[in-house]
Amino acid sequence: MTFTLNSFNIMKLLSLLIIPLFSIGLFAQEADESKACWDNLTKKNHPRLFLTDSDIENIKAEIENGTASKYLVGLHEQMMVAADKSEDGINVIYGKALSNIRAALKNIMSSAYAWRYTGNKKYLKYVERDVNAICDDFMLWHAPGRVYTINTSESALALSLAYDWAYEGLKPKTKEKILQFIAERVLPRGIEKPYLSVGNTSLVNNTGLICSALATYEIDPEKCRKAVMTGVGASAEVMGKLYSPDGIFPESPSYADYATMYEALALIAMSDLLGTDFGLSDTPGFDKSGDYYSFVVSNTGNYYNFSDCNPKVHASTAVWYYAYRFGKTEILPPYLQMLEKKRYAGNRCLFLALTCAYRMGEFDVMKKDAGHIFTGRGLTPVVLVRSGVERNDAYLGLKGGQPSASSSHAHMDAGSFIFEIDGVRWACELDHHEYNIYRKVCKSLGVPSSKNAGDLTWQAFPVHNRQHNTLTVNDKDHSYDGYADVVEVFDDPGRMGGKVDMSEVFPLDLKSAVRSISIIDDNWLEVRDSLVALDDKSAHVRWTMATKAKVTRVDDGFILEQDSHRMKLTTDAPMSVYTIWSSNPKDYDSPFSAVEPPFKGTLIGFEFDLPAGTVYDIKTTLKHL
Repeated sequence: MTFTLNSFNIMKLLSLLIIPLFSIGLFAQEADESKACWDNLTKKNHPRLFLTDSDIENIKAEIENGTASKYLVGLHEQMMVAADKSEDGINVIYGKALSNIRAALKNIMSSAYAWRYTGNKKYLKYVERDVNAICDDFMLWHAPGRVYTINTSESALALSLAYDWAYEGLKPKTKEKILQFIAERVLPRGIEKPYLSVGNTSLVNNTGLICSALATYEIDPEKCRKAVMTGVGASAEVMGKLYSPDGIFPESPSYADYATMYEALALIAMSDLLGTDFGLSDTPGFDKSGDYYSFVVSNTGNYYNFSDCNPKVHASTAVWYYAYRFGKTEILPPYLQMLEKKRYAGNRCLFLALTCAYRMGEFDVMKKDAGHIFTGRGLTPVVLVRSGVERNDAYLGLKGGQPSASSSHAHMDAGSFIFEIDGVRWACELDHHEYNIYRKVCKSLGVPSSKNAGDLTWQAFPVHNRQHNTLTVNDKDHSYDGYADVVEVFDDPGRMGGKVDMSEVFPLDLKSAVRSISIIDDNWLEVRDSLVALDDKSAHVRWTMATKAKVTRVDDGFILEQDSHRMKLTTDAPMSVYTIWSSNPKDYDSPFSAVEPPFKGTLIGFEFDLPAGTVYDIKTTLKHL
């Protein structure tokens, strides 16, 4: 069955409808403020965030009498491991403020839990120590002029947990420091200048704001209520743009996990304490994001790592929220394996997973169906395909989108793809380096480090279209505003994949460009590029694919070898020249080449000329030998 999506028009329609609807929603939420019950936010009602004292006693009883689920037991054990590792404190690195703050959050979260669970005061001392470190040294940890809002917001979550969970144990002076930090750094900024930028940081910031207000509400009810409602309104607007309509988070899987982890904390906290999350968890597409999680992890257990995302999948806590709130337990298996391998102790929001597992009680993990396709619209439309659920089955990830719509983490990678079979990723994305190295270069040159039209950061090696599994025409950048849309999905016997209209990506160089990529017979990859030249202008086309396989160039293509498997890449493009390009930035004339280390992998492909007024339908295949 083949589905045709006139989704370019759909996207334009959605842009006209969704944003106004969510703007209307903001007013509705202001009207709904009175429906929330604020009576539980009293001085006597601590701890109240996420896990009450009654919850801790229940967890303890279930573990001791053997009725706790094995998942709750595993998460609890990892929490205690993290708490014991907190003894050494924060390994402070000046100029790396966010790393210090996240270490403090992990220590505070786990140690406060351990103190509540065991009563051992050594854990309370760890909490006191790291709270004072944040409050006393927050500015010292930062490089001059580099105090980012997420640094404040992640600190706010750490301090809110400490204030609430260790309320009866913290010294009065320590609690005063927390209240001062929140009153001076957190609440005013969030109220006066709502976090509305379309990206992960807004959800993190709004969660820091909301949790701070809920933890300290009785100190200044009017201001804290205003902070909560401001955070709710801002989150509604941002979530509507990030998750709607189909749950595909535009900034990549890793940033989806980060943003959703924080958003889930705000939603649970408000539902518990106010009796409502103001409809935020019902944001169109938000529940579907759980399905996206299920498919964006490939058969080899790695992310489809588009944009600023590396392939390694970390021990996610956000998936536990989707399992708890929407019953999507089928997304949990990769993470249950991580739990068995004891990889959760390093997650600074481990308490989110533990809270959800506790509330779920005993549950069965639903089985993931084989042969599924996930596709969706949004700022970054994707088609994700797997021929089965086993490691050796075929997997394809294909994306569209546009640089200007996908935030500061976007790449010029419309039309790019990855492909796996036999437990091997044959077509890959180059691993992405820490993007702060690009910021430093831009600062030294006195130019913006943003990703607006024409900014220098688009020339970073892993960001530019030349280094992605896509097309480059006349050696130019992809159009900043050119939207590549998924216009067709193939779900037929023998063919599963999708079609992306890339015409807007090359507005001055091609009349049209349409790319179809499919898994054929559950066994091999086919890429079809239908290109129409301008009537009065020829085009030089580069077809690129990154791979970590051993590459041998032959007369009619490339032989790829990896893990005892062999495949061949070949094309029928007329007069094509098979080429291997360097993956070392220092071989290019780039302003960033001095700070970019070589990338693992090889860039292969071919080049050809498209004469003016001609139409080429090119088929490129990757097949077993």
